[in-house]
Amino acid sequence: KGSIKAKKILERIRLRASSIKRIQQMIKYHDIPHQIFSMEKSLKQSDEAVNNARKKYQDIFIELLLLGLADTEGSNLNILIPKEFRYRVKKYHLELSNVSNQKLALKS
Repeated sequence: KGSIKAKKILERIRLRASSIKRIQQMIKYHDIPHQIFSMEKSLKQSDEAVNNARKKYQDIFIELLLLGLADTEGSNLNILIPKEFRYRVKKYHLELSNVSNQKLALKS
């Protein structure tokens, strides 16, 4: 629903169709990183989930990570469940670092 509303707004401000599609995908899948980086998952499950998401959402994976990190840091999780907050933030930073290093290696 949110991505459909966003599309109407983005069309009114005359964004390119490719940008609208990308933003819609980010809205639609914004909760994927939260599902991946939960303390409820084992390390193996988390690694598998990251690899699957990296493949499935390859066009927007970095954006989803950044959005998830921003969402986590802007939430009350640090107050409500500090251990979960620290865990997620650490996982986001680690995965963003991995993605950045992979991109740099591809450019070399």
